[in-house]
Amino acid sequence: MAERSERGVALLVVLLAVALLTVAVLEFTYRSQVEYRRTVAWTRVRQARLVAESGVAVAAEMLARAPLLYSMQQGGEEKEADGLTELWAQRCEPEGPSVCPANVGRGCRLDTFDAHRLAIRIRDETGFYNLNRLARGGRSERERFARLLAGLGISPQLIDTISEWTNRGARGLSVSLPSGLVRRGKTLSYPVRAGPLASFGELGLLPNVSAADLIELGRLATVLDPSVDEINVNTAPLELLASLHEDLDDPTVLAQLQQARCTKPLVDAQALRAALGATRALPFESLLGYRSEYFRVEATAEVDGFYHSVTALLRRPYPAEGAPANRTEWEVRLVYYLPQRGPLIDPKMMEEAVALDEIAGTASPAGGAF
Repeated sequence: MAERSERGVALLVVLLAVALLTVAVLEFTYRSQVEYRRTVAWTRVRQARLVAESGVAVAAEMLARAPLLYSMQQGGEEKEADGLTELWAQRCEPEGPSVCPANVGRGCRLDTFDAHRLAIRIRDETGFYNLNRLARGGRSERERFARLLAGLGISPQLIDTISEWTNRGARGLSVSLPSGLVRRGKTLSYPVRAGPLASFGELGLLPNVSAADLIELGRLATVLDPSVDEINVNTAPLELLASLHEDLDDPTVLAQLQQARCTKPLVDAQALRAALGATRALPFESLLGYRSEYFRVEATAEVDGFYHSVTALLRRPYPAEGAPANRTEWEVRLVYYLPQRGPLIDPKMMEEAVALDEIAGTASPAGGAF
């Protein structure tokens, strides 16, 4: 009996040891799988970010090579203006009622040839209303901005809100954060800017500004250096142009402008008058420009179901007076760079890919635009 008892105990010990080893192996296997999946996910996210960053590089190359591409499109003419007929706009301008009907390939969907997908959008920021105009503008500027707000369905109270926020006389003052955050019984506050806006996102700190207002305002407005006080008539949304001056708020005038700028960018006030059939100076000429220096780039990359995006503001100054003509490449500078996880561009837009050399071939029959 004692021998059988010892054998039974030994069997139980063995079974217990096997069970413990099984649990340990399962735990080790589970942890290994979790770590492996975490590593794969981290790698895919990192790859997606690198692909998105490459999208900014592609956009910068498009803008840098603009004088060469423009010359090829216009039969050797030197680039003097920016418009919606250029490669960056034909391929990367966000869709909307103001884009030229002949433009194709919305969203710059690119095939990176390695199961990765990339989409790019380029927006000419000089073709939008610079909110920093209010920081030094008078009554006429406030009235102009009020017409813009009315068209967007936003309360005109926003004019006073922005003016108070940027007024240098408000230095030292502070306002409560819109979210009403409270810490230790006190509502958190934020000092007013007391100067030009630094970014469009800063508007989210202003009191009585809703997310819906920001979305609507973002369709037609931007934040640039206060010195940028002209709006590029070649790229501005027609809705924005209509709000700048009562003489522009005319369907016939807007249709004439759209037809002219979709044929070839207007280069100066004389070309603008010719497009509108005018023989004298127009009352809104001083509000409009024909060149663009600032471009916002949004790039979204997808790698095996993982998305990463990048937003960047690029500046491409025109050559200084007296610089050599017929330059084939202009300098492009990075103003800011903001990476974020997730898609900025609708993933549905990325379903149909376009080869990068196909995009280059669109503007250059000989190929090799980049």
